[in-house]
Amino acid sequence: DSELMESRGTIHLIRLLQPFIDVLDNGGVIVLDEMDASLHFEIVVSLDKNFLTIKISIKNNAQLIFNTHNPIYLDGELLRHDQIVMVEKRRNDMVSEIYSLADYKLRPEERILKII
Repeated sequence: DSELMESRGTIHLIRLLQPFIDVLDNGGVIVLDEMDASLHFEIVVSLDKNFLTIKISIKNNAQLIFNTHNPIYLDGELLRHDQIVMVEKRRNDMVSEIYSLADYKLRPEERILKII
């Protein structure tokens, strides 16, 4: 039984691969809640880079949307500023405010982690 023999990260990765392949082949959108949970940073970066650079994803209109609590993905090496959207919930009325890092008019090479 793989649930007993493999780590949570390995099982999570195996479960992610087929939806990634399906969307890259057929188009569509993958929406993942905390995709990086139980996965090593390098695996998440590799999945994202492969998804973003594969010509098939562009041809088939494949899109990946994921959320994270880890600021390391804001680096600018992985995602462009217009691809990063921040959501902040106001405490007084619990309304979520959404804004893009592109709104801040940062230089493309500017490292976000040095700013925050």
